[in-house]
Amino acid sequence: MSVSPPSCRILGKVKRQVRILALFSLLTVSLVFAQTPTAARTHFVRASGQATVEAKPDRASVEIGVVTHSSTAQGASEQNAEQTSEVLKIVRRTLGGGGDVKTSNYTLAPQYDYPNNQPARLTGYEARNTVLVTVDDLSLLGRIIDAATKSGANNIAGISFTLKDD
Repeated sequence: MSVSPPSCRILGKVKRQVRILALFSLLTVSLVFAQTPTAARTHFVRASGQATVEAKPDRASVEIGVVTHSSTAQGASEQNAEQTSEVLKIVRRTLGGGGDVKTSNYTLAPQYDYPNNQPARLTGYEARNTVLVTVDDLSLLGRIIDAATKSGANNIAGISFTLKDD
């Protein structure tokens, strides 16, 4: 019987452990690659387009306003109320039952003069009352504007044409 020196026995154990460790590492790497999905496919649809829709407008809106001035706030407000009432009466008569009138803005504000190198000086008050008139019969629009200006409206703005079911 031959006896190996202790250094040979230790060297043999180390080689065996290195082989086991290498085999274990190879198995681990193989398992990792086996579970990684190959090129994952993503399904999608891409679409693009362009369209133009043309339609004749069947509704119109216009802002009709009355602007008044006076030396007092009360005077400007009262004058504006009288003038606006007359405008609304004529506009509603011209509309018949075919439109809508809503107040869209009312302001009462002081007016100032700003002379050079002097403090501001109060010159009076301005009252503004604006209504939005909407009609579905476009042939009435011109008549409404004419009737409004003849009855005292002095601010016409924001004429727009739209679709009823837009």
